[in-house]
Amino acid sequence: HAETGESLWTYDYETDFSDPYGYNGGSRCAPVLSETRCFTFGPQGKLLCLDLATGRKIWEHDTATKWNIPDHFFGAGCTPILEGKLLIVLVGGQPNAGVVAFDAETGAVVWEAVGQATWDHAVTDEPGGKPYRWTGREMSVSYSSPVCATIHGQRHLLCLMRQGLVSLDPMNGELRFKYWFRSRLHESVNAARPVVQADLIFLTAAYDTGAALLKVQPDGANYDVVWRDKRGLSAHWSTPIIWKDHVFGFSGRHENEAQFQCVELSSGNLKWETNGYAGDL
Repeated sequence: HAETGESLWTYDYETDFSDPYGYNGGSRCAPVLSETRCFTFGPQGKLLCLDLATGRKIWEHDTATKWNIPDHFFGAGCTPILEGKLLIVLVGGQPNAGVVAFDAETGAVVWEAVGQATWDHAVTDEPGGKPYRWTGREMSVSYSSPVCATIHGQRHLLCLMRQGLVSLDPMNGELRFKYWFRSRLHESVNAARPVVQADLIFLTAAYDTGAALLKVQPDGANYDVVWRDKRGLSAHWSTPIIWKDHVFGFSGRHENEAQFQCVELSSGNLKWETNGYAGDL
């Protein structure tokens, strides 16, 4: 109870999940609440819908069994989002179920999208523009939870997958556009969420990935790359914020290398940074 702290209900289930890198085995995703439902997504891919008042299970999906999902580095870690009557989950299934939309009331699958059809032969930033060749064994999901935004009057579902950003029509999963954005290191993740301001989309990741700014064109199907800086703000897990044409965020992969940075949104230029010690600004 929010006012008294009294425990109202508990729901649990068995799991043998163990983080392969030695981190804790708990859930990576926050619960998602509507007025009447509570949705959870466990590290082994169990998706649950519970009654918010009683904790009674309404529906569930064992996504690891239902879809062909290669192992994630740290288990499933993208918090789902609600968009209208849809619960949208970055499932990470092969070959084309990286993103799955469920009917939030019934749990029925409404659409699946993103994977081989999206990224096979996609242009990358490899030397010489070498296209990506889909193998069917790669991870397609990431640790960056999706974002829905209205841009030029159209609703965009923005998902920063392991290979890069996709914009989908949230109602049917149709691809609006894609943008390759990932580290060349195998042991790497995209984790910070896309940040939207008007028709601009800011992306950032660690592992020598850096940052980029895209400007969506009025047709909603194309974009311009305003700038791309692999040495720019490199947020690992925490999503930066935008304020008055400036981006504020933590840059660096580990605590001992992290800097709190202020970057000019329109140019990507670093305005200042600090490691948190007095007088470092």
